[in-house]
Amino acid sequence: MTGTKYIFSNIVLHLALWLILIIFIQYSNFDVWVSNQFFNALSNQFILQKYSTLGNQLHDKSKIILIIIGLIFWLISLGHIIKNEWFINKNIIKKINFISAMSIIIPVIILIIRDNSLSHCPRDLIIFNGSYNYFKLLDIKSSGLAPGHCNPASHAASFVWLMSIPWAFLNGSSRVKAYFLTILFAILMSSVQIARGAHFLSHILWSVWISSFIITIAYEFHSKKHQDNG
Repeated sequence: MTGTKYIFSNIVLHLALWLILIIFIQYSNFDVWVSNQFFNALSNQFILQKYSTLGNQLHDKSKIILIIIGLIFWLISLGHIIKNEWFINKNIIKKINFISAMSIIIPVIILIIRDNSLSHCPRDLIIFNGSYNYFKLLDIKSSGLAPGHCNPASHAASFVWLMSIPWAFLNGSSRVKAYFLTILFAILMSSVQIARGAHFLSHILWSVWISSFIITIAYEFHSKKHQDNG
């Protein structure tokens, strides 16, 4: 498949996934159902709101680990820039440079979208002992609701850039398998925020979608650029 056809098919695939997500979120109560599994109606708290120390540790320590991993990629990239002749193979350093870029670009984009989001976090909603009415995704804009700054999930941004690693280093079925395993890992690690009432599952899925869209298309341009430059 040529580069242009690949990019076009990739855009179509992600638009189809975007539409499926929109329909699923708008016409089902799955988001609320998932959050309800972590909400204690007797204490009117989410599980990791009640055990806030544990929740904070799971949230903060996992983020610190991923920041360290990202810094390792950046140190290798910067080392190559400072000293052009490097002990790492040229093709490998190109892949590492791509991953380094994704570790910054993806979280920044997710944070910008989140900071302009009308969606509120579950623990801020009346249905979970908060102060705001719950509106589904397509109903929020006309609700007059004050911005909630909660969608997509910013904590997930610490993990979803990892999807760039298998996409850059693998090919064929191995790439697809590792890519989906990385997605599952990112969702699992981000789910601490569901247990804290800080995000709906869909907020995490939007972070995954944004990351996947950026990685799969940006890597094609990255690869083509370096092929053209030899």
